[in-house]
Amino acid sequence: MPTQTRIPNANPAIVPVEGQQQVPRRPQDGLARDDNEAGAASNVTANPYGANNEQLPDRLQEALRRLVHQFSTESESSRRQEIRRIKQAHQFWRGLQYLWWSERDQNWHLPFEQKLAGGSSVEGMPRYEFVTNIYQAFGLSLVSVLSQDVPRVRFFPTSAQAEEDVAAAKAATEVAGLVERNNRIGNLIVDEAFNLWTGGKVGAYVRFVVDGQRFGFHPETEIAAREIKLGADMYVCPDCGMESPIGAQHAAPGAPSPRVSHEQSVKAGESSTSGKTSPSTSAGRSSAAPLPMQCPQCGALLTEEHFIAAETVTVPTTETRLRVPNGQEVITIVGGLELKTPPWANEMHEYPYIQWNMEVHQARLRAAYPHAADKIGSPVAGGSQGYERLARLAQSQGGPVTEGGDFNPNLITFQRTWLRPWAFFSLDDKSLRDELLQLFPDGAYVAFAGDAYCESRNENMDDHWRVLHALPGDGSSGRPALGDSLISVQERFNTLSNLQIETYEYGIPPIYADSEVLDFDALQNQTAEPGAHYPARAKPGQSLAAGFFQPEPAQVPQA
Repeated sequence: MPTQTRIPNANPAIVPVEGQQQVPRRPQDGLARDDNEAGAASNVTANPYGANNEQLPDRLQEALRRLVHQFSTESESSRRQEIRRIKQAHQFWRGLQYLWWSERDQNWHLPFEQKLAGGSSVEGMPRYEFVTNIYQAFGLSLVSVLSQDVPRVRFFPTSAQAEEDVAAAKAATEVAGLVERNNRIGNLIVDEAFNLWTGGKVGAYVRFVVDGQRFGFHPETEIAAREIKLGADMYVCPDCGMESPIGAQHAAPGAPSPRVSHEQSVKAGESSTSGKTSPSTSAGRSSAAPLPMQCPQCGALLTEEHFIAAETVTVPTTETRLRVPNGQEVITIVGGLELKTPPWANEMHEYPYIQWNMEVHQARLRAAYPHAADKIGSPVAGGSQGYERLARLAQSQGGPVTEGGDFNPNLITFQRTWLRPWAFFSLDDKSLRDELLQLFPDGAYVAFAGDAYCESRNENMDDHWRVLHALPGDGSSGRPALGDSLISVQERFNTLSNLQIETYEYGIPPIYADSEVLDFDALQNQTAEPGAHYPARAKPGQSLAAGFFQPEPAQVPQA
């Protein structure tokens, strides 16, 4: 029957760490199991700083921090221009289209955003700012066209005559279909099309994630080893050669009792300690042999010297039923506000780095990285990250303003950067550079929560990332989005349509009436209703219409 092993003082893996890490497992009784100790021996030789370099020395942490900061800030001006363009597109998508740019705070503003923040509506503003959002309508049309049919991914064998190639291609095609179903590929295509319409750049990040809360758990049996005996322990009589199993109660007829007196036991013990033991006997001897006895057949005294232990073998056995979280391949679509690439590079193989920034609650980060929990607290690192953070928070919070109303200090900027191996040559210290190249021969993945180091590992960015641009152009940040050409059309349409509405409403001419013809006092007490009678008297010799005058109404040009 399987046994349940309880491991005290073990912390469950509450939040998964996305990447190469020890898979957290828990016994079926709900207690947590710490796999760090089990995998420590194998990880020491492979990586002395932990599975994901959690215990990386401070000098190496600082070197990675300098590299990330250097690449992040070398094109800060171009990055700000990219964010400005993407933010304008996002505001147009939301219907906030009467924008003006402030060089003082490098942000878009609305003409009456202070009143809008106070709860007033656009209709209550002193000028016409109605929006017929054709920008969003055209964008939704494009999204629907791009996402209506999911492209099929099929693998073909290298040789149709090789059964191994055919089987491998068939299995790969089935796995691709499974990955698409698990990630709801249709929704991912919608996100991708939206980012191509508004931002013009989109990245896809693929990795394997182990998370029991998202994907469930499965039971797994832990196999251990234990020793069992083949046969029974026995005494072998030196006189007659009879084998007497331990616990045998049968003796030959007329033989003396197998029990011996206390004096015989003491003498036998003294003689056994002074005598020599054969190697074959000592090899199989138990550490706790029973008391001496007499041979059931000849009556000879059997001591520890004549004891032979039964042979033992190692067999597998079920020790613990573990509750293991499931994992699966996860694909994430990342837009231009979160994805940072070098603006001067045209192709992805030219990128020295790729950076993914997002805001994550500090409680989740502390649970995912307990070794750095006491250092996670600063919302954002220095440099240009603050500007990008505000841009992302403004879009996520929504509302009728162009800048987010809440600066939540509990939302930490989680910065993940992938570096190519040749990016380490930006360091002048050759010994430090060689050490990083030895630690990250395929390139480095490094994560910071604010300014706190979380983890790093050897990882090739091409194995996990693909970056796509909407239109051809120069560089990776200055290429226009699919919807950029419609922004100016939308602005002109808003201006002309609101002028037309103003003309219709304010262009209705007034009616002038002669006070001697129309009784204004009686008119004030009259109820306005269809077929009503209003007191009026024409002047002598004139018609009633001669006492009224109305200018020509304003005309809206047909163009």
